[in-house]
Amino acid sequence: MENSFKNLAGALLKTEEDKKILRGIQKIKNPTEKQEKIIQFVKKRLRIYSNWFLIYDNVEKFTDIQKYFPQDSVTWGDGKILLTTRDGNIQNNKHVSSSLQIGELAPHQMLNLFTKIIRETFSLKILLVVSSLSCLIIEAS
Repeated sequence: MENSFKNLAGALLKTEEDKKILRGIQKIKNPTEKQEKIIQFVKKRLRIYSNWFLIYDNVEKFTDIQKYFPQDSVTWGDGKILLTTRDGNIQNNKHVSSSLQIGELAPHQMLNLFTKIIRETFSLKILLVVSSLSCLIIEAS
């Protein structure tokens, strides 16, 4: 998750000043301090967007992503979150407002479900996909 947020921070760069700030963060030697600064950087940049969408894919335990998980709109801005997991207890988490349990899906079924969720949820300004391997940003209107 840490690498995904580093990638997300890089993808959210808009100005030369943003690049300078992120370069400074990347030079921090203390790993805990660096991680916190990257999270703060991402929070600040997400607040710029009025309608973002984060996807946390294949989460093993909520505690694995807790510090990276938007918990209030004042700090993170307004957006939506899709979390995929095999952990049936996730629905008991106070930060999860609704859940849907489904079985294993074929790739085309996953795409159809994802497309339906996107269309029914909101008109997309920015889509942020955060997984253990990568970060993908799609800007749309």
